[in-house]
Amino acid sequence: YDIVRDLQRRADSPPPTDDSTPARISRGTAEHDSATARAELKALTVRSVPLFEHRELLTTALETARKRFLLAAPFVRDAVVTGDFLAELEIMLRRSSLTAHIGYGLGHDAAHSDNNALSRLRALARRYPRLALAHIPSPQPNVLIFDDTWVSSGFDWLSFRDQPTRTYRPAEGTLVRDKAHVDEQYNRYAELIAGAEAAST
Repeated sequence: YDIVRDLQRRADSPPPTDDSTPARISRGTAEHDSATARAELKALTVRSVPLFEHRELLTTALETARKRFLLAAPFVRDAVVTGDFLAELEIMLRRSSLTAHIGYGLGHDAAHSDNNALSRLRALARRYPRLALAHIPSPQPNVLIFDDTWVSSGFDWLSFRDQPTRTYRPAEGTLVRDKAHVDEQYNRYAELIAGAEAAST
């Protein structure tokens, strides 16, 4: 965990802005260190995911997924399923090579989610048949899968929203980039969501 936090700190550190010669040297050094840290993070096959990184990973998934996108979360909230989120999701769904699955509930009744957020996701699924959307009645772990990356975590992907006045329980996750393991998890969840979708029609 500490190693990942240090790599994240180095990867996100901006270069110095002073225009003096020593600063230009340190700017180059800082940029090199930041690039090195990002490369080291990407090379880790299995690593922990701190709470603060979850939203960044969801954004990365929406922006970069080319083959597959799968999200399983217990609740769907208006605070997360915003116009901006839906726009990013729709841009992703326009990629002809991509298949998407979203499962919600995970053992919780659909009434615990916001009707407006669900309605907007259902409307998007009707417009894009490559998106499978379904309520999952059985308890399942929260997951995010995009291409060959799998994140398993207690993080509520579709209901969490950063608010400085609120206190949240820690939600550290695990990121896996081993293709065989990611394929196994993707196939399991995709079948689960597709089956629930078929049962609801």
